[in-house]
Amino acid sequence: GINWSQTIPLAMMQFVSAFTLFSQWDKSGRDHMYVVRGCASLVRAIVVLRTSACGRVFPPWAGCDAEPWRGHENIRLPFRCIHVLACIRQLANAWSLLNQYHLVGDGVTPDNGHRQLWIRARIRASGVPIQLARFILKLVLLDDTRYER
Repeated sequence: GINWSQTIPLAMMQFVSAFTLFSQWDKSGRDHMYVVRGCASLVRAIVVLRTSACGRVFPPWAGCDAEPWRGHENIRLPFRCIHVLACIRQLANAWSLLNQYHLVGDGVTPDNGHRQLWIRARIRASGVPIQLARFILKLVLLDDTRYER
């Protein structure tokens, strides 16, 4: 089923990020939107870290399923580790956005944009192997188990 305790907050933060990008589109100098988007990435990191620690528990206050962390025999452990990588990625994204706000014009030339745009492009691209790993692990590990969806 749907992991409501993760899906709803992540969707809300995705909306906040999209809103800040739309508000910056007209080049009006709304640099504080980098901070808003950075905070949204921090919230996403917290949600993903909680999912890594506790799993798909709904509602979030219902407890924590930490069983996969207790032994290497649990097939869910690789997914929890991938969530840790996704959390680190969100933290790096937040750091880059806050850095762009703090270091106005860093590396900007007539030919190049802000240095943080290049850094964030690599951070965003790192999401591809994370998602591919999730996909492959679901096929390999969860097939014909009670965790298959």
